[in-house]
Amino acid sequence: MRSRLRSSCRRKRGRREEGRRGGFFTSRPGRCRCLQLLPLAAGHDSDEAARAAAVSPAECGCALRLVETEGRPVRARLRCFRTPRQARQRDFTGQTIYELAIDGDAVLVDLTSFEIADIEIRFD
Repeated sequence: MRSRLRSSCRRKRGRREEGRRGGFFTSRPGRCRCLQLLPLAAGHDSDEAARAAAVSPAECGCALRLVETEGRPVRARLRCFRTPRQARQRDFTGQTIYELAIDGDAVLVDLTSFEIADIEIRFD
């Protein structure tokens, strides 16, 4: 007995035609890929109390580990699901390398050839 279930996607000229798609982040051009979603850094102060207070539970944000995949420098537009309040590139210990520019709902990220970068984004 054959199953009569159909896909929810229609085909158009051999390709799938899907409805609206969404995501938390999208990047243009496609040479920039997300490797990992990370939590906010707790700061780099030596005082334990200051480090614990650096990220409060009420703060909203995340960090992304990005990689440039084609071996050419790129300025990527990382579009977010919410308008970012602050964005920075941090090193792997959580210290700020530099602040990033915000353009509407996008963060502008400059990556060199095959660079792996942690980008921290905070929202309102």
